[in-house]
Amino acid sequence: MHPTSIHRLTLAAGAALTLLAAAPAQALTFALTDLGIAPGWDFRTPTTGYGLNADGDVIGQIGTGLSTQTALWTAPLQDGSRRTATYVAPPAGYSNALGYQINTSDQFVGTIASGGNIAAVNRGGAWTALPAVGAGVSTGRAYAINDSGTIVGQDLPGNYGFPVRWLPDGSGGHSAQRLTGLGGGGIARDINASGQMAGASNVGALLGPSHAVLWQADNTVTDLGVLDATRNHSEARALNDGGVVAGASRNAQNKLEAFRWSGGTMSGLGAIPGWDGYAFLSSVSTLSDARDVNNLGWIVGSALRGDGRTVGFLWRDGVGMVDLNTLISPSDAWFGGAEVFNPAGLLITSAEAANDSGQILVTAVYNYRYATGYAWQVSHAFLLTPDALPPVPEPESWALLTMGVVLLAWRKHSTG
Repeated sequence: MHPTSIHRLTLAAGAALTLLAAAPAQALTFALTDLGIAPGWDFRTPTTGYGLNADGDVIGQIGTGLSTQTALWTAPLQDGSRRTATYVAPPAGYSNALGYQINTSDQFVGTIASGGNIAAVNRGGAWTALPAVGAGVSTGRAYAINDSGTIVGQDLPGNYGFPVRWLPDGSGGHSAQRLTGLGGGGIARDINASGQMAGASNVGALLGPSHAVLWQADNTVTDLGVLDATRNHSEARALNDGGVVAGASRNAQNKLEAFRWSGGTMSGLGAIPGWDGYAFLSSVSTLSDARDVNNLGWIVGSALRGDGRTVGFLWRDGVGMVDLNTLISPSDAWFGGAEVFNPAGLLITSAEAANDSGQILVTAVYNYRYATGYAWQVSHAFLLTPDALPPVPEPESWALLTMGVVLLAWRKHSTG
């Protein structure tokens, strides 16, 4: 290549580097959608979302205590700020049901109950009990399902829980397989597209310390460790398709702290900036707890902030942990609803899931205004939808950047 051409390309690459570095970071903001109640239910009834799929469909619960039932929220929106829940009844002979995670085919998993919990899957609106590792049905919970229909959870054959995977058997059913542990019991919380699984296992004995673990599809297990060896406790809650794991571990102060594990390293995520100024910090047992990680690398969960409140958080690489309440625009259309009393009173208390479109499933409390003017505080699931995802550099800029790095390295080598 002619030296002048090299010089021009190097200058162009340098310009691309300058533009990328100088480009202002676009503010990330979210619009609110209230995942309301099912028809016939009192609006004061609490709702909680647990699972979120790529299409923005949500599975969770409506009600509390022994009256808890499964609720399903699907697109499209009822209006610009609310969806109506679909009540999913338990099967005949069971008193209630609860869904935890949903895949892109709207199959969801959870538990059905009648005097005890039984792991189950719902396909096409019908619940099916999952088998135990031994005979009969699994007295446990199913926590996650991937798009291939493989399910993970916990089997409870006695007083101890064991991690289990349910594999499709080709005939519309599943076969149960106990996962390899670290010497004791455990729990499987999540499964990704390639069949990797994350959860926790007791080390050495059934009642031994709990460590976060990562299982490969061939059932080999990796101990992900802990944030502090003297506390010796961690649990993985979720993983993405790249094998990044999120969860919580006891730190040196014996407080539960969210972690991110990647490439063999566990890193604590701390809490919302200002948490260390909370006056009663010594009485706090949990700084933060991660619940999900998407393929963008976003981690969501709940965390302590400086005023002592526990709120939903979003963690992003290079940004850190942010209170989700600060990412909602005060001019969001939801605040203008006639049923919202004192819009400033909305508080996002936790974040449960995030998909690859940047949508985040949260729980929030606010004051609901009845037509009579009477107000009542309600706790509802909400879906946060980003107004726009942060932009990425144009392909041409990345090409110039890559070429510039190569050329700069070549020039350094040739003149060294």
